[in-house]
Amino acid sequence: MYARRARPYSTLKLQNTLPNEILKENDVKSTIIIATAVAALGLSLGASAVDQNAAEKAKNLCAGCHGPNGISVNPLWPNLAGQKAAYIEKAMLDYKTGQRTDPTMSAIAATVNDSELAALGAYYAALPPGG
Repeated sequence: MYARRARPYSTLKLQNTLPNEILKENDVKSTIIIATAVAALGLSLGASAVDQNAAEKAKNLCAGCHGPNGISVNPLWPNLAGQKAAYIEKAMLDYKTGQRTDPTMSAIAATVNDSELAALGAYYAALPPGG
């Protein structure tokens, strides 16, 4: 009976009138929407965890010289607040690989992995320049 699309109940008759292609298309759209929402939630949760780690790293590693808000306490050391994330990440990577040399910065950069470098760059880029 159901294989021939015969539906004895009125609630099932509506389903019988819709072509399978539309149902499949709607299922695909719903799946994409749900998957996108879940992915966005995961990214935002992951980003907030990264931001917390970056803020913690910044307090522990960088604030002594570059200030708690990325504003240097000494004119010889650059401000980090408001710098482009890619610039900070590249500079730290250069210290880490020896392309830039400074005993303090090279030692600090050696303790930070690549994802933490990116997170530190994003953290300081998000801070307002000038404190």
